[in-house]
Formats: sequence, C-alpha cells, structure tokens
Amino acid sequence: MILSLQYLEIEEIPLLLFDFFGSDSPETNYAIETNNFIQALRKFSFGKIEGKDDDRVLSTHYAVVSALKIFSEQQKEVLNTKFQTQDRILLKQLLRAFMHVMDKDNRSKTDFRRNKMMVQHARSALIHADELFKKDQTLRQDLEFLVSVIYVHDLVGYTYNFDGILNVAAHHSDMAKSYCFVLLNVDQEAFENDLKDECGRVESIDMLDRFCQEKAKHLFDKMKCMASENAVKLENFAKCYILEKNRAEDDISALSKILENDLKRETRLNERELETLCHKGYAVPLKDMTHLFLYELLLSTFYTHGRRIFYLITPVDVIKARIFCSYFHISYHLAQTITNKFQQWECLYAMLTERSGTLQQCIDDHSNLKQHKMIAFQKVASRCEAMLQEDRRYFMFGIFKTDTRTDDHCQAIWLKQLIRCYKHMLKFAQNETEKKEVITKGKECVARLQQSLPSMEDRTCFQGLQFSVGEFCECIEDYDEAAKTLEILCSNLTDHELIKEKAKQT
Repeated sequence: MILSLQYLEIEEIPLLLFDFFGSDSPETNYAIETNNFIQALRKFSFGKIEGKDDDRVLSTHYAVVSALKIFSEQQKEVLNTKFQTQDRILLKQLLRAFMHVMDKDNRSKTDFRRNKMMVQHARSALIHADELFKKDQTLRQDLEFLVSVIYVHDLVGYTYNFDGILNVAAHHSDMAKSYCFVLLNVDQEAFENDLKDECGRVESIDMLDRFCQEKAKHLFDKMKCMASENAVKLENFAKCYILEKNRAEDDISALSKILENDLKRETRLNERELETLCHKGYAVPLKDMTHLFLYELLLSTFYTHGRRIFYLITPVDVIKARIFCSYFHISYHLAQTITNKFQQWECLYAMLTERSGTLQQCIDDHSNLKQHKMIAFQKVASRCEAMLQEDRRYFMFGIFKTDTRTDDHCQAIWLKQLIRCYKHMLKFAQNETEKKEVITKGKECVARLQQSLPSMEDRTCFQGLQFSVGEFCECIEDYDEAAKTLEILCSNLTDHELIKEKAKQT
C-alpha cells in the first residue's frame, strides 16, 4: 500500500480507498489491513491523518513520494524484470480500488462527495497508467489493465463533467474511448475518419442513424469475439467487481430490502447474498456476465462520450456536435442489440442512452439535423410519457439497480425531459388551440414534478429540477411562479454553480 502513494496526489488521500486495495478475497478484513497501513504511516512519519470514519484523509509530502520513487527505481535496476512488473501490479491494484470505491451514481450528495474526494487521485493514477502503457507494449494484450483503465477514465471524465470541469473531463472521455478501440483491436483513426466524413455529408438524423447502426453492428461483433475469447477472465473479473463494489446509498437500501437483512459487509455483497439475489432474479448469473460485463462497459463509455455534446461552447461546431451525436446513436443501437440478447437483464445504460442521449439530443439539436419540428417533439413527448408508465427492472454490471415505477428520481428526470420538450413545442405551435394543449400538458408535468420536489432536496438533481420548472413557467409567461422558483434557486447557488445547472438543462 505504501508504494502506491507515489501514484497519488499528496494532499487529502481518502483512507477509504485502501479498504478496497489489494486482496481479491471476500474474506479479507479490510479494516485491519487499512489500520496496519495507518500504523506504518504514523510510525515512519509518512504523513498526517485527519477526519473521522470514512471521511478520514491522509496528507503526505513530496519527500516521501520522492523517496518511494527512488526506492522503486533502484529496485528495478537491481531486480530488473521483477520490479518492472511491480509498477503494473501496483497500478492495476490501484485502478481496481478506484473501480470498486467510486461510482457514476451521483444521486446522493454523500455519494457525490465521496466521488469528488477520490477523483483527483484517480486522475493521478491514470496519468501514471497512461505513461506505463506507452512504454510497455504488452499492456495492449492485458485484458484486466485495459478494462480497468477504460472504466476509471470514463468514471473520472463523467465525474468532472458532472462537476463542470469540462476540459479535464474531455481528456479522460477521449482516453476512455481510445482504450476501447485498443481493447477491440479496431483502427480508431479509420473509424473516426469515417464518422467525420459521414457527419459532413448527412442531411438528416435518419441518415446519420442508419450509418451509426452499421458502425454499432461492427463494434458489437468485435465485442462478442473479445468476450468469447476471454470468457474465464471476464467471469472472474466480473465476480470480483460484483462482490467488492462499494454500493451507493440507494443500492444498499434496495438490496437490503430484497435480502430482508442488512448487507453483512455493510456496503458490499458476500457470495451468499449474491446467490440469493440470483435466485430472486435481482442479479445476473455469472455465466451471462462473461459477455454482459464487457458489453455494458463499452456501452457506458460511448454514452458518456456522446454526452459531451451538451457541454459544447456556443457557437457550436456542427461537425464536432454530429460526431458526439453519432456516439449516442451508436450507443443506442448497441443497447438495442444487448437488450435483445439479454432481455431478462436489461442494463440501465440502455435506458439512459435514450433518455439522456438520443431523446435529449433531439430536444437540443446541437447537431443541426432538422430535428426541431413539431412532429419530432411529439414523438419525443410520446416516448417520455410511455417511459413514465413502464414497469421494468434495470441492472448495472450484474446487480439490480432500479425499478422505474417506484423510483422517484427516475420519474422526476423523465418529467424534466417532458417539460423541456413541451417548452420547445410552444415555439412550433401553429395556432392557439395547439398552444393551449401544449401548455396544459406542460403544467400537468410541472405540477407532478413539484409534488416530488420535497423528496428530492437531498439529491444532486434538485437544483436542475427547479431550474426546469422555473424556465417553463417563464416560457408560458407565468412570471410570478418563475420568479419565485428561480429566486430560491439563485439565492442558494454561486455564479459557477448556476452556469453548471444551466449546462445540465442543455
């Protein structure tokens, strides 16, 4: 553990990270391992520790990190091959730890705070991993390394995007995507040149969608081949991930309810609990995870990359926007193929790719593909209304994630998309009757959303939901309600936070 400090930032390293570092055995007592680590740090004055429980952080100093680097370099010279592999082993352990402790689920402010505490250190580890990848060509065939580095780059990019730090987010999103092409042995330059050429030619979203469907089929064939060739490795990797994953607050609550007991390992599953979840239909059998884990990883990475379209600086570069849009449509068709193969285990990203991907892009149309017309908005609204009524279980990397009919958060986000859709439809209403119908439907959605807002106050989406209500009220000239909503919102946000919330609406 101590040697891993050379790959992290020196300030405020969350000690929780080291609870997820090292052994793949569920029987390992991580608390004891971490306490031994802390005692060693104190004994040799390697740093100071502040905070309590899971909020404890370690701050070391450059002298310690420099000494660790010098020691590692000396050992490489003396033992050569053995310590050349030591960098790889340590970085893989560290990346796995970040995979297990961090999450894209930022619903809860507690979960988001933990992710923010980790993200700068994950970024530092990735910088070292990227440098090692350039030096060591054998890593191109190291499945565990590639899967880990894709997952963590994607996670870091997503977290920085969520927090409004867009330039850093863009780098990590690009890196995650590039490693996907390495993993699949696909020529990225040729693939993206085809995309760019097509994006310069297409005249409608339907033309782009058909092209993306062909690209998605090509990628899926590569994914299927890769999964089949590495079935045992992927099954073992997926099992370790499922058992060692630090579950988000909502997940712990939902899984404990299904199991009719608190999780024995507090935030992680044990093997018996996993067996029970499989028996009850709330976990994917490991034999299916040999393919599904890889499919979901790449689907989620391409989806996150596509979402950068919503953070483009105005005026928007249309070709760049269309390339991001194409990754949404590639993700959408990948999701449809995956869902058809695993109908019982629909992954959450299949829904997210549509809700916060292709449908949201239609509302915004940054790609300038003639989507802003009444018939297109009517289709989006119809789809959103249907999804509000659906009763379906969604899974994330093998474990039950949400039941959409009982998930207030999921319902609220669908309502937000509907409200935004109705706001745009008002601009295309051809007569007063049509306009009144849109306003009536929009008001109904606003009323439903406002009813759920009190239960959302501790959620990271709360301000974005308020923003959508305020904007719609302003659009229909209900200035009193708009002023009341936006005044409450603005009084609680800094200028930077307001810009972030505005970006999330686009």
